[in-house]
Amino acid sequence: MAKVSPIREDGKLAKARLSQLAKTINEWKNTRWTPREGLDMFLAWLQEIRSGNPSPAVLEMEADALIRFTRAEFDPDSGEWRPHIGTHWTDGGAWALSDRIVDSTAKRLLAEWRTNPYRNLLEGPCQCRRNNQTCGKYYVRRTNEQKYCSAKCGRDHKAYSQAEETRNAKLNRARVAISEWADSDTRQDWKSYVVANANKGVRKQLPIQGKGESRPNNEYITVGFLTHSVNEGNKGKKGELKEPKKRGR
Repeated sequence: MAKVSPIREDGKLAKARLSQLAKTINEWKNTRWTPREGLDMFLAWLQEIRSGNPSPAVLEMEADALIRFTRAEFDPDSGEWRPHIGTHWTDGGAWALSDRIVDSTAKRLLAEWRTNPYRNLLEGPCQCRRNNQTCGKYYVRRTNEQKYCSAKCGRDHKAYSQAEETRNAKLNRARVAISEWADSDTRQDWKSYVVANANKGVRKQLPIQGKGESRPNNEYITVGFLTHSVNEGNKGKKGELKEPKKRGR
């Protein structure tokens, strides 16, 4: 019987396989059938392997996946597992159709990732935050500096981070003013007091260059901002405000 040679695929094909793997992960994350369970198992193994200190059990699973699904051989010269011709997949959707066992699904995914020479370019989940939610997509990194799955996610995360930074600064200023109000003899309600005292040096409106118009200043504390923060704080949301009371009363 003729010996089957290990695959020596070009970079374009390998990266195409890796892109397909990322696409499969993102598609299966939104399902509730068997592939999702296998995917969760694979992602748990992947996280442990990437940590640099995988357990013996995970290493055993990895070896079993490679041998069972790719008839892979370990190449001591390169330190890589190499699958044999015709035993890897490019259509992720076919894996679950041919084998719906959770363990097998997870091992097929692991074998596909482990035998790809560009596997370290697979990143995820994307940590972009928008509307208090995380993107969570997996993607193939194109540059060493890439931190998010897309340029849009990069822009959205930057905007979200800046908005959170501004909000936290406003909350801190509000807390200082609330503390002053609680110790004072003023009859002014606490919201009016905070708006009047926490906004010193902060303009309510900012001019729009070249248009002769103005826009609201996001750093300005309004009564609406305080009301919303208290409502969230009363629900137990961490970092928000709670309805203040005069001290000693």
